[in-house]
Order: sequence, then structure tokens, then C-alpha cells
Amino acid sequence: MGLRTSTLDFLFQHVGAHPRRICELGNQHLKGDQKFKTGKELFQSLGWLHVSMDINGMDGAVSLDLCEAIKDVRLLDSFDLVTNFGTGEHIPDQWMLFKNIHDLCKFGGHMVHVVSADPKHGSWNYDPLFFEGLARRNGYILVAKPEIRPEVKGNHVSCVLLKGNLQPFENRVGFQGPVRVNDFALYRTMVERRLQPC
Repeated sequence: MGLRTSTLDFLFQHVGAHPRRICELGNQHLKGDQKFKTGKELFQSLGWLHVSMDINGMDGAVSLDLCEAIKDVRLLDSFDLVTNFGTGEHIPDQWMLFKNIHDLCKFGGHMVHVVSADPKHGSWNYDPLFFEGLARRNGYILVAKPEIRPEVKGNHVSCVLLKGNLQPFENRVGFQGPVRVNDFALYRTMVERRLQPC
């Protein structure tokens, strides 16, 4: 998806702009901003400690497959803010994706999602009920209630969740994921697709 002005406005409205430690899923590019090319450049200019993660390893991102558990203990429970701006809908293993987000975020940290609600984009289609259930089952506090935002190109669901307890992420068996909209025959298809910037 990339970082649009409306997404940044949503982020700053709900979590503020004071310096923090941020983990950005995907090597996000800014849309419509000539001063900064990437989210990394923008957030670092604000004094934020920034780490981005993307399987493609581009633009200074840590090369990680979000379908695998994050093993680097220095990253676990360490971020004030974890953002999922148009990356989640491209990740085949949704349970592992959301478990990784949970595990990266520290107690009292925010998880900000702006993801596709358009079945023509990505492999997964999100709706507000998915995020309400995710919050309920994992003890998150809804800072910004999940809602469809049509002003974002292609319709997106936006929400802000606060990690308000230390419980582990729900188990795979009980995970009620988003709706799958595409059925890729090979995992390789998704990997090739994810090598391109969102």
C-alpha cells in the first residue's frame, strides 16, 4: 500500500508524534511526499528509533519472512509501536503474522493496522469484526475502533490496538482469521509477489 497522508494522519491522531521505538512491517514508501522516500526516513527524521521488516530486505529493512516466528530476542516485546500498513494482506500465514505483531509489541504498546478491505487486493480480506474478535480474544484495548475507511484508496480497515496484558497470543487452533480471497497454488507465488514493495 505504501504510506499515504491519510494513513499518517490516522497514526499521529491516535498515538501522537513524540519519539518512540517503531517496528514497521514492510519497507513502506511514502506516497505524495517528495521530501522523504520511505517510512524509515520520515520516522527517523522525527527522532523515532525505527526498524522495518520485509522479506525483500530493501530500503534498510531487516530481511525476515513474517510467516516464520521471529527468533531474535532483542526484537521481542521491545516496540512501543508496530505498524501494519498494507503488508498483512500479502502474508500467507495470517496466524503467524498476527502472533509476530503481538510478540514484537511491548506491554502498553500500540499495534496500528491499515489493511485492505478490497477483495481485489492481496490474498486476505479484512473487516472490522475480525479486529474486534482479535482484540477480544487477546485482551487488547481498542484505542481506535476498527472501521472501513473509504477515503483510503481501495477501501481499508483501520484500527489501533493497545497491548494491555502479558498473555500469550491465542493458539493457532482457536485463531479466527480474515477471509481468504485468493488461493495461490504455490507458496513461491506469494514470495515472488512480496519481493516487490507494497
